[in-house]
Amino acid sequence: MVLRREALPRGMLKAFITRSGALLSRFEFRGKCRVADSAGKLLSTFCPEAYAIPCPGHKLSVRLNDRAGRMMWAGCYEPELIAILRSILTPGMVVLDVGAHVGFFSVVAAALVGPKGMVCGFEPDPDNLRRIVTNTSGYGWVRLYATAVSDSNGEITFYKSPLNSESGWGTITKTDERRTSIQVAVTSLDEWRKSNGISRIDFVKLDIEGAEHRVLRGASLILQESRPMVFLEINEVCLFRDGKSAKDIIRLLRGYSYWIGYVVNRHDVPQAALAIPEEKKDVCDRIARTVSQVRTAESQDIAAILGVQ
Repeated sequence: MVLRREALPRGMLKAFITRSGALLSRFEFRGKCRVADSAGKLLSTFCPEAYAIPCPGHKLSVRLNDRAGRMMWAGCYEPELIAILRSILTPGMVVLDVGAHVGFFSVVAAALVGPKGMVCGFEPDPDNLRRIVTNTSGYGWVRLYATAVSDSNGEITFYKSPLNSESGWGTITKTDERRTSIQVAVTSLDEWRKSNGISRIDFVKLDIEGAEHRVLRGASLILQESRPMVFLEINEVCLFRDGKSAKDIIRLLRGYSYWIGYVVNRHDVPQAALAIPEEKKDVCDRIARTVSQVRTAESQDIAAILGVQ
């Protein structure tokens, strides 16, 4: 039998594809990401969207013709960060999702901190913002800001992703690629906190395609006073566009008395940093017991791996 696009009503087809992704999410096996990518591409020809279910009872809409959306749908999207969030976040906490994309981690964080907590998502890409507004509409404790984050305030040029299939590649750092550029609002986290009267920040997630060092420079008071835990991507290619490297980020964080752990991929290569204030280092052991990809090394160990003097 040949499956035709009109064989099932769109709603039933979307529900079937969503359930398929939820089932795939339950299993871990070698090559799962490749399987999910191929399956998602094929299914996108019949139904362009489905729901991802990052935790029981919580879902968000994703595009299956977008690589990140397919990984979310199949439960392959940054499982290390999901595990870290589950081991750290508790009801009542305040979380900043800088580079909120379509709201995947905002939804996870909202589920974990609950109505007594707060999640603040920052996303300058208009297309992603429209989707995150929809995906977080059921969480009254999620606040969204249509702004880029850096170490300045006002306006900045935002370079959209060059590929429709890579919705998360937008950046405020100039690239050699031909990209559509738009002017967007920009703020530093210190200025944003002051303007919004935020007294508590417990956790910050940064994934902004190479501008992470700028954001940390613009959050000096938060790092000194609020002392949040910080999870940030380490992408040397993207950081290089801004004239920075992982070494610069680690030096900056160590200057604020942060312990630096690191998250590794399947090849044991660092791909993200987990920064915890020195006075909260007891959290590290708890994380290590639940997240095998997190290495609880001392700062000098991760520094040695990344070549920091």
